[in-house]
Amino acid sequence: MLGKMPGRKYSLKREWSRVFFVMLFLLLLAAGTTIAGMQIVVGELRNSAAHLQVQTDTIATLRAAIVSHEEIAHKLLSDETIDRPQFLRQQRHIIGLFDAAAHLYPPDNAGYLAFTQARYSWQYGLTFAGLWGNSVYLMRGNHSVENPIYGASSDGTVALLDSLSQPTLAQLNRGVARGRDLEMILLVVLVVLFVAALSVTEFSRRRMINNLLDPLGTLHESAMRLEAGDYEHRVIVTRNDEIGDLDIAFNDMADAMRSNQRSLEHRATHDMLTGLPNRALLVDRLATSFGPGPDRRSPRVSVLFIDIDDFKDVNDRLGHHGGDELLIDFAERLSRCVRPVDLVGRLGGDEFAVIVSEDHDGLIATEVAKRILDETRVPFDVSGTDISVTVSIGIAMQQVGIVDSMELLRDADLAMYQAKREGKDRLEVFEARDASTSQTNPET
Repeated sequence: MLGKMPGRKYSLKREWSRVFFVMLFLLLLAAGTTIAGMQIVVGELRNSAAHLQVQTDTIATLRAAIVSHEEIAHKLLSDETIDRPQFLRQQRHIIGLFDAAAHLYPPDNAGYLAFTQARYSWQYGLTFAGLWGNSVYLMRGNHSVENPIYGASSDGTVALLDSLSQPTLAQLNRGVARGRDLEMILLVVLVVLFVAALSVTEFSRRRMINNLLDPLGTLHESAMRLEAGDYEHRVIVTRNDEIGDLDIAFNDMADAMRSNQRSLEHRATHDMLTGLPNRALLVDRLATSFGPGPDRRSPRVSVLFIDIDDFKDVNDRLGHHGGDELLIDFAERLSRCVRPVDLVGRLGGDEFAVIVSEDHDGLIATEVAKRILDETRVPFDVSGTDISVTVSIGIAMQQVGIVDSMELLRDADLAMYQAKREGKDRLEVFEARDASTSQTNPET
């Protein structure tokens, strides 16, 4: 496990302890809130009981009025003398009772359907018997034969109303009476849960200290190695939890950093257009050939300095896009002309170089240059247009007296300018005498 950082003011162990103490406080607060909530629930139950009481009283009043109204209706059907205006007033009073009770049974209430059916049944029975509204004034004679039908309809209405007065109220009242007992039971259960939570919290605190600090220490050490440039270092994933997920995320990050590093290294050493090694990589490769060796008298490498003749005319004719397309195709042809041990690179613009590993005779570079000349004499297809170009090639061989890689590269450059002066589309091998003549009139 890692030691504490110098000057570090915070301890993860102390912070976790504080977190768990806060959890205990919140648990206690939740217990108090639960008790208060139960009291609120009991209060709501009492309010519900009161509401049910209002429903029961309303239905009882409505039921009594309907039964009383039914008795008078039977007398009317039997042709007995009754106060018909009073009958209608009683009927309107019942309608008012139904209207008043409607708000107690909204559409989302369980008794809404029964209440609606009761009202319809009551009205339908009176209408069928000819006793609804002003129709009562038109009734004449004895209609006692309809009493059984009307009575059955009225009984159905009363039955629907009775279904709204089930013993739910009494059951609810019994539940409210048990509310205080439930509250005491809840208090005991919460105390037990609190003690259990205290034990679990303390156990978890110790477990987190043992199982969290070590993995985080390992991750910290791995992060330091990654910061130091060890992009191959990885964390061994052994856990199937959040710490394991963190280890996997760290490894993914390390993979991404390694990939980015390789990408940056490739961009720093390769040409973006052609993908060939750039001047920096070519010079570095040349520098390695000037290290100590068993036989410094024989050539070790040769450099081919290659320039496309009159490349500016190609750019003027086809534009820079066409010129880039030609350079990409040209780079591919160069790569086909060399061996795997040789290195092709782009120095910049239309200038390329090839580092050739020579034999004792020093003839391989010349052979490669001839293959390049033959390959480039084949027209290039640039956006559907055949373009013929030539190249001038200068060759410089590593020999005794050449002290560094840049000198060898300059010699090959001078030989290339000599090839241009001699008419282009040719190769020239650098000789010491070329150094004085080649600098008098260099071409671009």
